[in-house]
Amino acid sequence: MPGLRPTSSWARSSCAYLGIAIALAVVVVGMPLYGSLHVGRVFGVFVGEVLALALFAAFWVLQSVQYWRVDDPAIRAEV
Repeated sequence: MPGLRPTSSWARSSCAYLGIAIALAVVVVGMPLYGSLHVGRVFGVFVGEVLALALFAAFWVLQSVQYWRVDDPAIRAEV
């Protein structure tokens, strides 16, 4: 269906941000469950923290790519 795919860069990045936010929420909610049910509390927290850090890094890279060519008026301001 032609209407289901995002065509603009804003729409694509919005989908990526939404995906990162949902994944981060799943990690935060799932961290206590994973730690106590599967491998032990300490290792579960470590896995959750690593996943949350990786998701934050993905967000950071996405923001950097999105705003790479945007001029900062503070840099161009004359002193």
